[in-house]
Amino acid sequence: MSHAENQYMEMIRTKEWTTPQKDNQEILALTAEIKALKEKFHSGENDKRTRNAERSKNAWRKITPKDSEPHSKVVN
Repeated sequence: MSHAENQYMEMIRTKEWTTPQKDNQEILALTAEIKALKEKFHSGENDKRTRNAERSKNAWRKITPKDSEPHSKVVN
């Protein structure tokens, strides 16, 4: 038991006991990067709304006509 205590005290003295592991450091860095990307993505949310409005406005173009309907349309 004294060997383990000595090793523990030595690690505390050299500040090896409380240092974060490399895996934890990578996880923290990736989390920060994800947060930055989310903020960047959400800042362009207004552009997304205008694109969706344009898509819904032109949705009639994607619907194929039935056999009984004419294959050309006149709009406006």
